[in-house]
Amino acid sequence: MPSERKTATVGAVNLRKNGGRWQARWQVNGKRYSRSLGVTNLRIAEKKARLLSDLLEAGDFEAAKQFRDRPEHTFATVCDEFVQYMMDGGQWEPSTEQGYRTARRRLEHQFGGWPIASITPKDLEGFLARLMERDGLSKATRNRYLAFLKSLFKVAVRWGYAVGNPTADIKQIKETPKRTRHLTVEQLDRLMQVLKARGGLAYDVALMMADTGLRLGTVRQLRWTQVDFEQRVLFIPKTKNHDSLEVPIGDTLYGHLQRQYGQRQATNLIPLSRGRDWVFPSPADPTKPFHNIRKSLIAAGQEAGIGPVHHHMFRTSLITDMVNANINPFVTQQVVGHKNIATTQGYYRRSLGEARKAMEQVQAHRAS
Repeated sequence: MPSERKTATVGAVNLRKNGGRWQARWQVNGKRYSRSLGVTNLRIAEKKARLLSDLLEAGDFEAAKQFRDRPEHTFATVCDEFVQYMMDGGQWEPSTEQGYRTARRRLEHQFGGWPIASITPKDLEGFLARLMERDGLSKATRNRYLAFLKSLFKVAVRWGYAVGNPTADIKQIKETPKRTRHLTVEQLDRLMQVLKARGGLAYDVALMMADTGLRLGTVRQLRWTQVDFEQRVLFIPKTKNHDSLEVPIGDTLYGHLQRQYGQRQATNLIPLSRGRDWVFPSPADPTKPFHNIRKSLIAAGQEAGIGPVHHHMFRTSLITDMVNANINPFVTQQVVGHKNIATTQGYYRRSLGEARKAMEQVQAHRAS
């Protein structure tokens, strides 16, 4: 068997194995320096040596002198700390953390035990490319993985866990625009009839989303203190875009919320002071908000003859109906809480209803 390598060279740094661990050695102005890299694996040692060599080549000799054998922060441990930090600081909604779970699980499976500082752009690009080629990962999902990585490494650099950000030069892939699926007025009416007949949480939540266009994560976190019955308004202190939002309550939803609130008071689930109880609590544990209604929506959609229904379709249906009702785009933007008017205008450009009206007008003009 060939003997194990004891030396290596990476840029301006020479590596030598001493006592089972790799040491980095270099010279500056004739003076020799050496630092333990604290690792026994040559591949990881070479990556750390590359970071050190980059400092030397950039002339940052002081930073190179401070290079020490520090406890390794692995990708998995930094992930844990990062996610907790984002949740505790309010940068993420619970739905955001849930949406990244699959990406996080697959990334940790690949890089979990790697020192965070040893991961290179080539490592990340190769991993994302393999997922697309081997597993058929879509462009949108690949971009979601990259968005998670960019946020993670940005924080890791700020915390001093990594010297550089390996995602800095990795670009998002341009996605093919998808046709936004929504429910027609007739389909929405049939679906709500089925949900109402079934009763329970799914109807309550669906009515809220259908009449307000709020995202599921926002609806999940609603408390009774945010419901202003006098002004007939829902106050959302922080949306997905970190803005506040006031949403008008329509007649149907207003009556339903009043009945719900009265029932909760009658059963002593809500004190007369209207505390911070959840509007839609979990059936299993009223001290927590509900988790999801996905299965109920799918079953109701099938029964209504529509097919599988996703919660986001309530939001896109409301926006589409506002477009077809000729509501001013800036009013639509305000109601649904789009941060950028271009997002709202995209619905106006894609509106099939508006296109049909235009064609009818053209036909009428030609016939006159």
